[in-house]
Amino acid sequence: MRHGVSLGCRITQELMPVLMVIGAIMSLGTGLGLPTVLALIIVHSLFGYWIFTLKYNSMDLADLRFLVVPLVVTYTLSVTYFDLYPVMYDQAYHLQISNRILGRWDWEPFHQGMPYSFRPELIPGLAAIELFWTGQTFDVDFTPIVLLCASGWAIHNLADHYVSEKLGFLAPTIFLLLPVVIQYGASMLLDVAVAGMIISGAFFGDKMSPISDTTNLAALTAKTTIYSHIGSMLFTTIPAYIITLVLFTLVGFGYSGAESADAAEVALIQEVLATEFDLNPMVLTPMAALLTMMVVRVHTLPAMLTGVVVGTIVSLVFQDASLASALTAINEGYTNKTGVEVVDTLILRGGIQSMMYTFSLTFIALSLGGVLEQVGYLRVVVEKTIEKIKSAASLIAFVLFSTAFSNAATGDTYISIILNGSLYGDTFDREGLDRSTLSRLLEEGGTMTGALIPWTSTGAFITGTLGVSTLSYLPYCFLNIINPMLSIALAYVGLITARDVSRIVAAKRADVL
Repeated sequence: MRHGVSLGCRITQELMPVLMVIGAIMSLGTGLGLPTVLALIIVHSLFGYWIFTLKYNSMDLADLRFLVVPLVVTYTLSVTYFDLYPVMYDQAYHLQISNRILGRWDWEPFHQGMPYSFRPELIPGLAAIELFWTGQTFDVDFTPIVLLCASGWAIHNLADHYVSEKLGFLAPTIFLLLPVVIQYGASMLLDVAVAGMIISGAFFGDKMSPISDTTNLAALTAKTTIYSHIGSMLFTTIPAYIITLVLFTLVGFGYSGAESADAAEVALIQEVLATEFDLNPMVLTPMAALLTMMVVRVHTLPAMLTGVVVGTIVSLVFQDASLASALTAINEGYTNKTGVEVVDTLILRGGIQSMMYTFSLTFIALSLGGVLEQVGYLRVVVEKTIEKIKSAASLIAFVLFSTAFSNAATGDTYISIILNGSLYGDTFDREGLDRSTLSRLLEEGGTMTGALIPWTSTGAFITGTLGVSTLSYLPYCFLNIINPMLSIALAYVGLITARDVSRIVAAKRADVL
């Protein structure tokens, strides 16, 4: 046992050697004639003794850095088909030895021309222990995870020692993500580039639309008007969008020979839609009405209500729908399946009921934000940090990073927006910063980063919809990456704009910002 060493460090340094010893005893011992029951007793006793000695070590806050390894392992296994089924020689070989160790199979594998190799088979030894406990013959699930974590931790410790504790996590991350890189590498380059284009375009529309849920939530939380919020975002989003457009144009030059969309599939979609609906220019009336009211800055709620009313009238006149069916569609969405999967995916999106998850989550998040605001314990931490910030640019960068961190920590954009909007509102008032600046940062740190984090609801939805892993399409989400970076850059060079900053009126500070 090692006193004076943190619990996390001991586990990460000793788990791999312990596994190697246990695996060697289990496989080599039984291969040399040691009874299986006795081998199981020995390995369990050794592992139990090691666990017992861990009580002499306490957890250190710095040990949290080791969580990156199981998180990366979890992600890797979620996007790669990884198991020990006998589909490859090595996998079958390990399973054969594991079952021979347990005395289940009376035949032995051949290896390098020998009926049995007396070298210590570590993986089969460990797999045999799992098979003993589960009673399975082929299904080995836990052993690969433990081995990957142990390997990652061993690499992490080496990197900590020879590189830096701050950068040590990069080494196991790169090592553990190699299966993802191999599986979703060059063959999917076109797919991930297209995914990045789709995501960038979708988030531009989501961010700038007056009827977007996050746009309204950010404005509401920051206590500013929806159009002041959108106006503030124009100063950073439009330049970021132009840069994104240029970058995708350059990327597109590399795919001039790429295959076009399946013409037959496009024709099928058009045919089915024409059969199901009366497609004529008048069906665009609801959208035209909504856009018109946005341009003249009609309040969001009346604008959306008008769009719903106009849409209902259009469905009654041009789609031969009854009033009852139209109202049902508003609540439940269009429900008539066409039998064509690609078309059904487009039109069967649900109505008001499909948004209840968002509504309930927003309600809960608002409640949480209210509690945190009234209790005030987070505000104490924020204020201590704010005291060290000496410029408006630093404050902007801090709020943006805080919102992005909250997004990653909670896994949900709504909670991140509401929490940070509640925390920093008074600070912006005190520093003479317009509330629209805060609402903009909530979107840039919350909405835009949601697609870049695999475990957020946004990231999971995109991966499930597009069939491309987050880490694969991430480099091509140009708008989502450039927009927050540009916001910080413009702040530090003094181009925060008059809308964003009145002059700082904080009496406590002597600096001119």
